[in-house]
Amino acid sequence: MQTATDRHPTETTFLGHAFRPLELADKDMLQDYLRRYPQHVSGYTFATLAAYAPIYGIQWSRVGPECLLLARKVEDRMQLLQPIGQPTDTCCDGLLDAAAALPYPLQMVYVAKAYIQANPRFCAHFDAEEDRASANYIYVARDLAELAGGRYAKKRNLIAQFQTLHPDWQLARFPIFVVHMLLR
Repeated sequence: MQTATDRHPTETTFLGHAFRPLELADKDMLQDYLRRYPQHVSGYTFATLAAYAPIYGIQWSRVGPECLLLARKVEDRMQLLQPIGQPTDTCCDGLLDAAAALPYPLQMVYVAKAYIQANPRFCAHFDAEEDRASANYIYVARDLAELAGGRYAKKRNLIAQFQTLHPDWQLARFPIFVVHMLLR
């Protein structure tokens, strides 16, 4: 149970839970959930969540020791990201009850098919739509380095457009101390 002294100054209440902005200081706690419950969607790593947190306003809330909720704000609406861990039936029922009180339909985004299959009771309350724009792609590193063939024509065209728009661009290496800071 959270006390008044535990509250974060920019906390948001959403779906009956106190959400706080994702910060670097949250790394150990969030990584604990992500390691115990590895996800099938590449965006569910601390590094990715932290990188996108300022852009997408990613927030989190712990619901007991086995469930972590993530959310983001899009325009004036909050969206639920796929829960991490094992939400109890009581937790899911509470989320659905709170969602029914929202002035808009709740969207749950970045949900893996494996999550839908593992949580049919909860997910049955949502209409699933595949989002190809958010799909994960795997490339062979050599193919990306060379960009040979018709398969990469669009990427070569994008690079040519960039070079035309930014003729003075430069490639620069990060100093080693910055690289170490990013890898920790």
